[in-house]
Amino acid sequence: MDGNTQLIGAAGVHFVAARMNALGLHAAATIRNVPGVDLLVSSMDGKKSVAIQVKTSAWASRTRREVISECQWACTYVERESESLFYAFVDLKEFNELPDIYLLPSRDVARWYRDAPSRWGIKREEWKWPRFHVEPSFIENYRNNFKPIRKALGLT
Repeated sequence: MDGNTQLIGAAGVHFVAARMNALGLHAAATIRNVPGVDLLVSSMDGKKSVAIQVKTSAWASRTRREVISECQWACTYVERESESLFYAFVDLKEFNELPDIYLLPSRDVARWYRDAPSRWGIKREEWKWPRFHVEPSFIENYRNNFKPIRKALGLT
């Protein structure tokens, strides 16, 4: 897979939008480089909407001794929390198989970032390259789980 990060990012945004549309939701990509929001997703009647920030990796899984030990996405330090803001972490898996989308409420991502430096015994200002790298057990329940988005939109 080509290493162009802008193209990988665009692939992730469009993949998430396609999945949302296939689920009967209206998803529209924002204008490129809008800070903090890549997709606006609404119910078909437009009564409720959510914002989604998409972070994409060509291959997020990191293995040790042939076992997935963590998943990683480049992502600056996250502090914003809102009931209507979600993060979609996309693992394209280099399109060797169907990509996965991990949909997390912003409060869960912000909490992870607040706690992460202390887990590693460093101060936030010493964290030179903040990135979202989590254990599979932390993120598994979010994998391809669109229920929180549907709930936020008032759908069952």
